[in-house]
Amino acid sequence: MRQFNKTIVTYRFWKFGFQILFYFYFTYSASVSSARKISNVM
Repeated sequence: MRQFNKTIVTYRFWKFGFQILFYFYFTYSASVSSARKISNVM
């Protein structure tokens, strides 16, 4: 039972980490694309 509980904690930890990674990647790509649009206008 203890091993099973540890697996759930690890799964939640990785899920949380991937959500943060996707959030940072999404915001980074959005800022890069907006910066390119601004440079194109200039």
